[in-house]
Amino acid sequence: MQSASFTIEFPESLPVSARRHEIEAAIVGHQVVIVCGETGSGKTTQLPKIALAMGRGGQAQRQAQASAEGRAAAANATAADPAARAGERRPARGERSRRPQLIGHTQPRRIAASSVAARIAEELKTQMGEVVGYKVRFHDRLGKNASVKLMTDGILLAETQTDPLLQAYDTLIIDEAHERSLNIDFLLGYIKQILPRRPDLKVIVTSATIDADRFARHFESAKGPAPVIMVSGRTFPVEQRYRPFEDSRDYGLNDAIADAVDELWRGGAHAGDILVFLPGEREIREAADHLRKHLSHQPVLRSAEVLPLFARLSAAEQDQIFKPHGQRRIVLATNVAETSLTVPGIRYVIDAGTARVKRYSLRSKVEQLLVEPISQAAANQRAGRCGRVANGICIRLYDEADFNARPRFTDPEILRSSLASVILRMKSLHLGQVEDFPFLEAPTRRAITDGYQLLNELGAVDDANELTALGAELAKLPLDPRVGRMILEARSRNALDEVLIIASALSVQDVRERPLEAQAQADQAHAKFDDEKSEFTSYLKLWHWLEEARGGKPHGAAALPSAPNGGAQNGVRLQLSDLAGSKNRPLTPNQPAPTHKLSNRQYEALLRQNFVSVRRVREWRDIHSQLHTVVAEHGWKLNSVPASYEQLHLAMLSGLLGNIGCKHETEDVYLGARGIKFHRHPGAHLSKRPGRWIVCAELVETARLFGRGIAAIEPQWLEQVGAHLLKKQLLDPHWEKKAAEVVAYERATLYGLVVYSQRRLNYGRVDPVGAREIFIREGLVAQEWETRLPFLAANRKLIAQVEELEHKSRRQDVLVDDPLIFAFYDAQLPPEVCSGRELELWYREASKTHPKLLHLTRDELMRHEAAGITTQAFPKVVKIGGVDCSASYLHQPGDPKDGITVSLPLFVLNQVSEERCEWLVPGMLKDKIQALLKSLPQKPRARLVPLPDSAEKLAATLSAPERWAQGSLTDALLKEVRQITSLDVKRGDFKLDMLQPHQFMNLRVVDEHGRQLGQSRNLPALKAELGAKARGAFQALAKLKVADLGAGEAAGNTANAAPAVASAAQPAGPAGAAGAAGSRAAASQPGPGAGGARAAGAATPPKAAGQAGAADQPAADAAQRHTAWTFGDWPEIMEIRKGGQTLIGFPALIDAGDAVTIEVFDEPEVAARKHRAGLRRLFALQIRDALKYLEKNIPELQKMAVAYMALGTQEELREQIINVAIERAFLLDPLPANAADFKRRLDEGRGRLTLIANEVARLGGTVLLEYAAAVRKLKDCKYAPEAVADASQQLQRLVPKRFLSEAPWAQLQHLPRYLKAIVLRLDKYRADPARDASRMAEVRAQEQRYWRLVAERKGVQDERMNELRWLLEELRVSFFAQELRTPQPVSIKRLDKVWAQLG
Repeated sequence: MQSASFTIEFPESLPVSARRHEIEAAIVGHQVVIVCGETGSGKTTQLPKIALAMGRGGQAQRQAQASAEGRAAAANATAADPAARAGERRPARGERSRRPQLIGHTQPRRIAASSVAARIAEELKTQMGEVVGYKVRFHDRLGKNASVKLMTDGILLAETQTDPLLQAYDTLIIDEAHERSLNIDFLLGYIKQILPRRPDLKVIVTSATIDADRFARHFESAKGPAPVIMVSGRTFPVEQRYRPFEDSRDYGLNDAIADAVDELWRGGAHAGDILVFLPGEREIREAADHLRKHLSHQPVLRSAEVLPLFARLSAAEQDQIFKPHGQRRIVLATNVAETSLTVPGIRYVIDAGTARVKRYSLRSKVEQLLVEPISQAAANQRAGRCGRVANGICIRLYDEADFNARPRFTDPEILRSSLASVILRMKSLHLGQVEDFPFLEAPTRRAITDGYQLLNELGAVDDANELTALGAELAKLPLDPRVGRMILEARSRNALDEVLIIASALSVQDVRERPLEAQAQADQAHAKFDDEKSEFTSYLKLWHWLEEARGGKPHGAAALPSAPNGGAQNGVRLQLSDLAGSKNRPLTPNQPAPTHKLSNRQYEALLRQNFVSVRRVREWRDIHSQLHTVVAEHGWKLNSVPASYEQLHLAMLSGLLGNIGCKHETEDVYLGARGIKFHRHPGAHLSKRPGRWIVCAELVETARLFGRGIAAIEPQWLEQVGAHLLKKQLLDPHWEKKAAEVVAYERATLYGLVVYSQRRLNYGRVDPVGAREIFIREGLVAQEWETRLPFLAANRKLIAQVEELEHKSRRQDVLVDDPLIFAFYDAQLPPEVCSGRELELWYREASKTHPKLLHLTRDELMRHEAAGITTQAFPKVVKIGGVDCSASYLHQPGDPKDGITVSLPLFVLNQVSEERCEWLVPGMLKDKIQALLKSLPQKPRARLVPLPDSAEKLAATLSAPERWAQGSLTDALLKEVRQITSLDVKRGDFKLDMLQPHQFMNLRVVDEHGRQLGQSRNLPALKAELGAKARGAFQALAKLKVADLGAGEAAGNTANAAPAVASAAQPAGPAGAAGAAGSRAAASQPGPGAGGARAAGAATPPKAAGQAGAADQPAADAAQRHTAWTFGDWPEIMEIRKGGQTLIGFPALIDAGDAVTIEVFDEPEVAARKHRAGLRRLFALQIRDALKYLEKNIPELQKMAVAYMALGTQEELREQIINVAIERAFLLDPLPANAADFKRRLDEGRGRLTLIANEVARLGGTVLLEYAAAVRKLKDCKYAPEAVADASQQLQRLVPKRFLSEAPWAQLQHLPRYLKAIVLRLDKYRADPARDASRMAEVRAQEQRYWRLVAERKGVQDERMNELRWLLEELRVSFFAQELRTPQPVSIKRLDKVWAQLG
C-alpha cells in the first residue's frame, strides 16, 4: 500500500499555529481536548494537520502494511526455499484485512465539510481524496489511502450502526460543537460512553468561545475535566450600528438592506464585500432580486455581484463564493456563514437578526419551522465575520434594547426536537435508557415521552417501550423513522416502488415553482399533475411526466395507482438522516429499452417552461437513488405491478398516523389527533375538495395550523395499520331478544378521533362471565328468551302458581326473589354457556340423561325452610338502611344479646332509622305491641282487654305489607288505639321504659372484617359514638364504587345494566329519584314487606336504571375538581352496591374554594346543606367578574360594617351579602339538575344579580340599624333586668353573626319589625311591668316547649317546626308591640293547633 506524500505547513498568521505544541501536548496527555477559538483562529483547518503531524490517521499502520507488502515481495523471490517459508512470520488476519485508521473530522453542514476538505487538501498540496477527502450525503470523495475524512456529523452517527466502537478512527475532531445540533449532542454522549473501551482514541472538540466549561465537565475523567485550550481569533475592531426599521406596506426588510448597503458603500468610496444574514432561502432570493434592481440604478455599483449562500447550493455555486474576484460583492447567506464557512474578503455585515429555527410542539406533535430572533451569541458570531481582514462595520437591523433582551445562547436542538430517531438508534445500539444517556443537556421528560409516543405510533416500540421486531428492522434503515416505517409497510403491501418516489419527494422542497409574477401560468401548468383525492398520487403523476418528457419510461413500476385517484402537494419534509450507503447499482425491474431522450439543455428548458425547478428535481432524483440503494442493500424487490390507491395510501398512512384528520361537522376545519384542529392548506394540489377522512404529510403552524400533502383515506384503513393504537370501548352490554345473545356496542378511537362506533359485538367473546350473567338475568330469570325448550315454559307456569298462592294468602313473601332464581340457573348451567344458541346445544345433550334438567320445584320457589312461616317470622337476614344484615336470636333474659341482635356494617350506621328498629321482626311484633298496650293508662287499656287478642289483631294489621315498617311503630299503634278506643290517647301515654330489653333491637356494629366496634340497643348513642367513623366508611365506599363506575364507563360497561352484579355503583337520575327513594323505603321491609316492594315495583328496573350514559354519571368524576357543570345530569340519590346489597347515598357538590368536588353522603340533610353551598360556589365561579364588581360596589357597606362590628368584620358581612344575593339570583327551588338548567339559571340570574345584591344590602342595613337601636336600648334599661335578659336572648337568636345567611329570606324581611318590637317593649315596660311579666311567662312556656321538641328531634327541623319558630316571634310582636301589627292573626290557641299538627 503506497501512501500519498504531503507537506505540512502551519501558517504563522493563524493564532492556532502559535498554540500548536501546547495542543499536541494536551492530545498526548489526555484522551479528550477542548479547543476554543473565535471565528478565524484557524482551528478547523489546522487541527487535522496537527494530528497528521503527530503521526495519527493510521500512518504507523500504513508504514507497517507497506513493510509487509515489501516482505511479501521478497518472499516471492525465495518461494522455492522451504526453510525460508517455514521461518517467515505470517501476518495476523486482522493485519491483512484491517484498513488503516483515519482522522475523522465532523462538520454540521455538507457545504462546510466539502469546502474545509478542499482547503486542507490545498494546504497539504495534494489532490482531493488522496490524503484528505470528504463524505456527505450523495457524495463520497475519499481515497483508499486517505488519512483525514471530513464528513457531516450525521454520517459519523450513521456509521455507529456498523462500527459501534468507531474502530475506523484513531482521532475524532468534533467541530463547531457550540451549535449543539441533535447529532452533535448525541455524538458527544455516544463518544463519552465508548471512551473507556477505546483508550487509543483521541477526541478533539472545537467550539467558539461559548460555554467551553460545559464540554470540559462533560468529558471529565479521573484526571479531572478535559483540558480547555483557548485560541484567540484573528480579528479587527468591529463597529456596531443599530438601524431598526418598522415593517410596513411601503417599506420592508429588503428596503432596509438596500439602505444599509448604500450606507456602507456611500459614494463608492468604501471598498470591501458585504455579508448579509437572512433567515432562509426564500428571503435570500427575494433580497437578491431587490438588490440587483437597486444597484442597477447606481453607475458605480452596477457591476457589483449579488451571490446567495445556503446549504443546498450546488458545488459549482458554492465554489463561486470562494473564488478570487475583482468587483465588489454582496453575499446573502443563512446562518451557515456564522461559523461553518469563512467567506473571504468580508468587511461589512448586515444582520437581519433572524433565523429559521425548527421547533417541535410536544402539545400538537407539530414540527414548526419558524423565523425567530437569534440569540446574542449568534449575533456576535455574525458581527465577527467582518473583522477578519480589516476594521469592520456591522449594521444590525434592530435596536440595541432588542439585542440586550435576547437570550444569551441558542437553545440546543435536543431541547426543541422530536427524540424518536435518537431513541430508536439508542435502542438498536443497546445504549440503555435515553434518560440515563450522558447528554450535555438532558432532554425534558416530556420530550422523551413524546419520542416514545411517536415510536409507539409507528409500532417500533411496545407499550413497555421495548424495541419490537419492526423497530429493530426500522433501526437498520438510516432514515427518519416515519419514512422508514412507510417503506417497510410498502414492502409488505407491494407498493415499494411508488413509496420510494413519494418518500423522496417529501424530503425535498416541492419541485413545482410558483413565482409571484406568474402564479396563474404556474397553476395552469401544474394542473395536469393534480389529482382528485391525493396529493401523494400527484407526485407519481409528476414523476411519470418527468420520465416521459425526457423520452424514457417511468422508473420501475412507477405508474399511477390502479384506482382513479391521486394527487400530492409539497408534503412534510420528513427529514432523511444523512445516508451512509454505498453506491450500489439501483434496483430496477425489467423494462423495455428507453426511447430517444432530450438533451440536458432541452430538458431543462422544458422543465422551466412548466415551472418545475431543475435543481429540486435533481435533489429529488438523488434522494430517490439513495433510498433505492438502501432498498437494494436489504435485497428487497420492487413491485412489478402498479400499486392500487389503497395499497399506496396504507403504506403512507403507517408513518403518518399522527397526522390524520376528520372533517368537522359544522366548521370548515379538520379535527386532528390529540384534540388539535387544522385547516386544509390553501395551496393544496387537489382538483376537488378532500373527503371526510384525510391524512397529511405534515402539519405546519404559521398564522394557523395547516395540513399539507393531503390525501383522502377510508377510516377502516386505520384499523389495518393502526390497530395497536386503537382505544376500544365496549358500551351497553345488553340482551338482544331476536339474536338470543348478549350484545355490546364497540367504539374505537385513534388519538381521540372516533374511527367507528355502534359496532355490534358478541359480548360473550369478550367477557363470557359478564355475558353469562346478563343472559341468565335477562333471558332466563326475566324470561326474555323465546325458546321451545320445555323447562322455561314449565318454570313460567310454576311461578304463576306460586304468585297465585301469594294472592290467596295475602302474603307477599312466598315467592323467592329473582337473585335466588338466578342462583338456581347459575349453579346448573356450565360456565361456557352465555347465549341462547349455546344453551340449546348443551341442553339437548344434557337433557337426554336428566329429563327434568333446569326445572324449578315448588320448594325452590318458596321461601320456607321448614313447615309454617317461621322463616318469615324470624328471618335470618334483616334489611336495615338498605342493606341485608344478619340477625341472630337468643332467649336468655339478662344476657346482653337477649332477643334479636342485628350485625350492622359500620358504613350503613347513619342510614339506619330508629323507626325501622322499633318494628323488630314479624315474629316479635305481637309481644312488643302487647307490652306497649300494657303500659297505657287504665282507661284506654280497659277498652283493649283482653290485651293478647288486641295485640294479635293489631300485629296482624300492622304486619300487612302496606303497613309494615312504615314510619314509627309507636305512631302507627297510637293511630290504631285512638281509632279502637275513641279516646285522645297521647304519644307519651306509651311508657317505653316499661318494655323489656329484648323488645328493643340490639345493634352490633362491625367493621369490614367482622370485628365488633360497638353494641347497644340505643341507636342515638351508637350514632353519637360511631357516627363520624360511619360517615367516613360510607364515603370511602362511595368513592371506591364511584371509581369503579368511572373505570366501567371508560371500558364501555354500563354498571346499571347489571343490578345483580356485586360492586357496582349507580346514580339515579332526577326522573328516577322518586322511584329510588321508594326503593330505599321498601328495602327496609323484611318478611311481608319484601314481597310488597317487589309487587309495587319500588326497586329500580334494571333497564331503566341502566340507560343513563357516561354523561349522566356525575359521580364518576368524584375525584375531579370542577369549575363548570361538566358532570352530566345530577341525581338526587345514588345507589351504591356492595356484595349484592344496595345502599342509598346522597351526592352533593362540595365547595372547594376555587372549584367544586363531588362527594356522597349517607344523610340527606347533610348532603342537601353541602350541595347548596357547593352549587353556590359553582355559580360564583361562573360570574367572577360580576362578583369582583359587587365586592367593590355594595352600597353603604362601610356604614353597615360599623353597626356590624360587634358581630363580625366587614369582610364577613360582604361575604354574607354576596352569598344571599347568589342564593336569591340562582338558587331558588327547584335547584338545577343538569347543565341546561344550570346555564339557563345562570343566564337568568346574571342580569339581576346586582339589583338583588343591592336589595340584600339595603335589607341588611335596615336590620343592622334596628339592631343598633335595640342594643342601645338594652344598655339604657337598667330598671328592668328580667325583661332585658329576655330581650337579650331574643336579640341573640334574631341577629346572630350570620343572620343574613341563616334567616330565611321571607323572615329576613320581618327582622326589622321584630327588632323594633324589642325597643317598643322596653319603652312600655315602666307603664305596666306586671303585664310585661305575665306576657313573658306565656311566651317562655311556648318557647321552652319548642326548644324541647328541637332537642328531641336532635336539631332536625321540618317545615312545620320552622313555621312554629317564627310564629313565636309574631306572638311576641302581638304581646309587646301590637301597634306594629302581624301579617296574620296569632295567639296561644293558634299555636296549640300547630302543636297538634306536629303530633
